[in-house]
Amino acid sequence: MERTLWRRSFFKASELLWAATEGQLSFGSIFFTDNAQSLEMADFILSETDRGYTTSDTFGVINRNITLGQYVKRGPLTTIHELGHHLWGLGEEYARSLGGKINQSASLPATHGNRIIPLTLSNWGVADSTFAGADVVYRNTAGGIETQTIATKSGLRITLNAPLSEDPRLGTSITVQWVIGVECTTTVPSHACVMEHSRTAAGTLNPDGTWTPAANPITEFCDDINHDPDQDTDQHQRWAKSCWARISTHPTRAFLAPGGHPGTGTPAGYLPPTWIEAQGDIQLALVLDHSGSMSLNGGTRLTGVKNGAKYWAKAAQANKQALSIIWYNHAVDVLVPETDFATLSDSDVDQIVATIQGQVPIGLTNIRDGLFEGLNQMVGYAADPPARAAILLTDGVHNTPPGSSMLEAIAPYRKDNASIYTLGLGSGSTLDISGLERLAKDTGGLSGAVADGTDEFAIRTEMIKFFQHILGGLVLADVRRLFAQYGHPGGLWPSDPELPFANRPPLADIMGSLGAATPDDLQTMVGDTLMGIDEVPVELGSTTAMFTSAFGDGVHAWLYLIDPDGNEIRYDDPSVIFGREFRSFEFASVDGPRPGIWRVVNIVPGNDKIHAGRQQTLAGIGDDKVRVGVELSSPDRPGPVRVAVVTRYEEVLTGLGVAAIVEPGKPGMRRIELSDADEPGVYVGYFDLPDGQYSGHVEVTASGANGFADVDHSMLHGEPGATDTWVANNPPFVRMVPIGFTIGRLPKPNPEEENRG
Repeated sequence: MERTLWRRSFFKASELLWAATEGQLSFGSIFFTDNAQSLEMADFILSETDRGYTTSDTFGVINRNITLGQYVKRGPLTTIHELGHHLWGLGEEYARSLGGKINQSASLPATHGNRIIPLTLSNWGVADSTFAGADVVYRNTAGGIETQTIATKSGLRITLNAPLSEDPRLGTSITVQWVIGVECTTTVPSHACVMEHSRTAAGTLNPDGTWTPAANPITEFCDDINHDPDQDTDQHQRWAKSCWARISTHPTRAFLAPGGHPGTGTPAGYLPPTWIEAQGDIQLALVLDHSGSMSLNGGTRLTGVKNGAKYWAKAAQANKQALSIIWYNHAVDVLVPETDFATLSDSDVDQIVATIQGQVPIGLTNIRDGLFEGLNQMVGYAADPPARAAILLTDGVHNTPPGSSMLEAIAPYRKDNASIYTLGLGSGSTLDISGLERLAKDTGGLSGAVADGTDEFAIRTEMIKFFQHILGGLVLADVRRLFAQYGHPGGLWPSDPELPFANRPPLADIMGSLGAATPDDLQTMVGDTLMGIDEVPVELGSTTAMFTSAFGDGVHAWLYLIDPDGNEIRYDDPSVIFGREFRSFEFASVDGPRPGIWRVVNIVPGNDKIHAGRQQTLAGIGDDKVRVGVELSSPDRPGPVRVAVVTRYEEVLTGLGVAAIVEPGKPGMRRIELSDADEPGVYVGYFDLPDGQYSGHVEVTASGANGFADVDHSMLHGEPGATDTWVANNPPFVRMVPIGFTIGRLPKPNPEEENRG
C-alpha cells in the first residue's frame, strides 16, 4: 500500500510540474527502491516521519537530496515546492526567518506560564510590532522542537499565544519565522506562487487515488508582474527577482519564462512517467587491466590485482552477491559473466580463482570497452536492482580504439543507475589520474590510488576496502606489523600454514599454550609472539559484518574471531562463513552480528623464524540506515582540495566527528578536521598540499543520539503547535571511506609507455 500511495503522489507531482513549468519539465523515469545502497545517487528520499527538507540549487550533486515527509502522499504540491529549492535555488515566497539565542539566566515573573522567551539580543532589525503572528521554532532540553505563535514582542522578551512544554529559559535556541501570506498575486489567489504554498494547496490526493482540487489551486511560479510587491520574502532577499526570472536565468538549468502570467491549466503534450521498482541485491562488476604495462615492476601490479580479484570472488560467494569479472587489454574478455555467486559451490569458486591466476599481461589498454562490458553484464543479468557498481583497475592510459575516450562510459552508467569506482596503480605520466577521478565523481563512485605500483599488498588491500565500502561501510583499516619470531613457544600448535579450518586447534588451546586466560590477556602479548589482534565496533542494527585479515611479504596467519561476549567463533559455526586464499587473506562473514566490540586475532603458525611482515585488518559492517557519502573537488592547478562529507542514519546527521587523513607518499600523514558550521550536515574541510597524488580515507564517528541536520527547515514547513525531535537516536558507529585525489597538473599521460607486451 505504501508504494501505491507514493506512486500516485509522484505521478500527480509530475503532472503539477508540467503545469508549473508551462509544459517544459516533467518526470521521465522514476526509480524506486527501499534499499539504502542508492542514497548517494537518490534525488528523493522518502522519510518514515513527517520531516521534510532539501538542499538548495544542488540537483545532480552526489549526496544532495530532497527528503519528503509522509504527508506528501496526500499533498504532492510539496514535491514541486521542494524541487524549486533543489533545482534552481529558489527561496521561500511565504516566509523569512531569523535565528536567536535564549537568555538562560534571565529573571522571569512567576506567572510566565512557559509563554515568555527571554532573548540575548533585542534588535534583529525588525520592529517589535512585526513579531505579532509570527512563529517560533524552539529547541528544548530533551532534544525536541516545538512551534508556537508569537502574541507580542517587547524588547528582550517574546510572549507566545500558547505555553511551551518547559520553562523557555532551559532551551538552547529559537528561530522566528514570518509567514507573510499570499504575496505573489494581484487580484486573484489563483496567481499565488508554488513557493508560497505546499501540501494540499493544489489539491488533495485521496487514499483511493482520486484527486480533489483545492478551491483556488496553486500550480504556478510567480513572475515579474505578481512577485512580492513589498520585497520582503526570502526569494527576493536572495535573488532580488521573481521565481520565473530566476528559473529563466539559471546558469545551468534555465527554462523559457512565460510572457506574462502563466496559464493555470495543464499544457498539452503531457506524458505520465515510467515507474520502476528495484528488485534483488546490488550488482557488481570487476573490470581489470591486464595490458602490457602490468608486467612492469616484476609483475607486482598484476599480482596485486589477481589477489584482489580472488578476494572479490570468494567474498561475493560469502555475501551472496551477483558479480561479473571482466579482463581487458585492447580486447575485452568476460572471465565470469554476471552470476549469483551464492549459487556456486566451493569448487566452482576455486576454478574461477585458478582462472584469475592464469591471466598474463599483453597488449594495449581499452578502458572504455571494458567498462561498457561491465555495464552490459550487470544490465543484462537482471533488471532494476537497487544499485550497480563497477570497480575499474588500471595502471595506464586509455589508448585504443583510436579517437575514443573512457569518459564515454559516464553517460550510460548514469542512465542505468550504476557507479564506477576507480583504482589507479602507479603515478605520473603512466596514468590518467584526472580521467579516473572524473569517471568516479560523475557516476557517484569513489576514486583511489596506489602510487607505488610495486606494492602488491597495498593494491590488494585497497581492492578489499572498496568491496567493503560498496557493500555496506568500511569500519576499520588499521595497519599492524607481524613481528619476527621472538618468544614463540615452538611446537605448541601445528606448523602447516595451509591447514584447513576444520583441522586447526581452537584458539582456547593456543591461548593456553601462551598462558593467556582471557582475550584481554592476548592484547598484552602482541609483539611477543607472531600474533596480531584488532578490535572492531559493530553497532546495534547491523545486518552483516565481514572481518578480513590481509597478509603480505610472504606471511600467512590464521584468523580467529571473538564475539563481544568473549566467545570464540568456531569454524563450524553455521551462522558464519569463513574464506581464505593462502598467503593473501582470510575472512569471516557474520549474519546478524551481536552489537559490541569484536576481536580479530591473527596467529602465525609454525616454528621457523620468518622476517617481519605486514598484516591489515579490514572490517565491513552492513547497516542500511548508516550511509556515508564523500565528495572531492580536486583542482586542475595548485590549490586546496575540498572534502565534503554527508552521513545519514535514516536522515542527515549533525554533531558528528569527521576527519580526513591522507598519506602524501612520504613519512607521516596529514589529518584535517571537517566542520558543518556553514551548512548543517555537510562537513567540509580543505587539504592545502603540494602538487601530487594522494590517497587515504575519511573517518566518521557518531557518539550516539546525534542530531538531525535540518529539522528547523522541516518545522518551518509545519503548523503552529507542532512538536518534533532533533535527536536521531542513532547507535554509536564508526565508518571509514577510502579516498584518492590529485593536486595540480601532473605530467600528461604518455600512451606509448602502455604499448608493452
